[in-house]
Amino acid sequence: MGRWFLQFSLLSLLSVAVASIDTFAALSAPLARATADYRGAFWVSAAATNYTVAHRPDDYPIDMIVIHDIEGTYASAIKIFQDPQRHGAAHYIVSYKGQVTQLVAEKDVAWHAGNWDYNTRAIGIEHEGFAAVNRYTSPEYYASARLVASICSRWGVHLDRQHVIGHSQVPDPNNPKLFGGADHHTDPGRYWNWTGYLNLARAYAKALPSPPHMVFEASAFSGDGTATVRWQPARTCRTPIESYTVVLQPGNVQVAVPGTSTSASLTGLTNGASYSFTVTAHNQYGDDTTGSNVVTPGTACSSANLAAGLASPQTAGVAIWMTATSTGCANPKYQFAIQDANGNWVIQQKFGGSSWSWDTYHFAPGSHKIRVSANHATADPSQPEAFAEMTYDVTPFSMAHWQARYDTSKVPTTWVAGRNQTFPVTVTNIGDVTWPATGYGPVDLHLHVATPPAAPTTQSD
Repeated sequence: MGRWFLQFSLLSLLSVAVASIDTFAALSAPLARATADYRGAFWVSAAATNYTVAHRPDDYPIDMIVIHDIEGTYASAIKIFQDPQRHGAAHYIVSYKGQVTQLVAEKDVAWHAGNWDYNTRAIGIEHEGFAAVNRYTSPEYYASARLVASICSRWGVHLDRQHVIGHSQVPDPNNPKLFGGADHHTDPGRYWNWTGYLNLARAYAKALPSPPHMVFEASAFSGDGTATVRWQPARTCRTPIESYTVVLQPGNVQVAVPGTSTSASLTGLTNGASYSFTVTAHNQYGDDTTGSNVVTPGTACSSANLAAGLASPQTAGVAIWMTATSTGCANPKYQFAIQDANGNWVIQQKFGGSSWSWDTYHFAPGSHKIRVSANHATADPSQPEAFAEMTYDVTPFSMAHWQARYDTSKVPTTWVAGRNQTFPVTVTNIGDVTWPATGYGPVDLHLHVATPPAAPTTQSD
């Protein structure tokens, strides 16, 4: 029946699809609507060990649909996703006959893609069939397309090949050059008719609402008497955003901006006071609102200073404690970076505290340029207000710098079987570097106890 699909025009597909799916939805809806997210689905819960309970989109955004095939039957998929030893499940399964079963709530993270990042952002749909065999049916395409259109309406996931993808397109998280997730799946395979499927889904979506979805929290920043809020564009299935309303609190100050805007700024604010924003997207189908972090306007940092706890040069492996100060701003935050061989500044510690421990163990010997940037507490981190730099020399690692003196005079020379003994061993650093206790090259003490001659050695840390 999969070949039928290839021969139908989209108009013919729609006429058959609407009749078949409406009939199926009418039969299944009384059983499914109480628990399923999609009104045309039956609900059968997957084993709790096959997914992660979440609260999407509050904790993870949903911006993708992953299409799979079962490599088996509809009934077998339902059975294996209920198996607690499976450690995997999709949100939905679609049968050859157009039946739809939901096993994982859309708010939860189903384990289907073989890539945790993709799992958190996607809704997974399994289809009865095999990647290497052209057996996908017209009712299966119709039912799946209608499900995808519903997801588009309810979540704003775009109906294109960047957002509706096959399992074979998911990167291997352990090797980005490979695909199909960690196990390199190839489904839904070369017989899946992407063009007809997405055209059908888009046609179904035209009959559904297309409200805004503000998926991400807005980001607010402050300046001297000013505050700016930025947001990701609201998502919609098919209808553009008409406008946004930005509200500043306290004061209930409202600003209307076009639907193409992604930022707004307000002036005349009080330095030292706290403010936050809400951003509401509007179109003909409704509204959706997101909030922002709290910001405190203030004067910019006018200067920054950087000091090293140990004077340059130091041998590789030494931890260098860097400390920053600044002037002109309240509650400053600091970002530390090192310049790489190509002249790029690589952030080592994002804006935060005034100190940073630079572990030189994995840096090549030579001169390294270090920069600290200073901002008042809620300034835009992409635009440092002040910065300072220093050049620090790291010499090659050498055991000449790492020396110790041991006092084992109080170690017992006899030992009775079954007896516990406590004794001190004193180790003194006589080198010219400070011993790090953590990081890439910590200094550890190992004690070896042996019974001569040539007896096995016992090690204690």
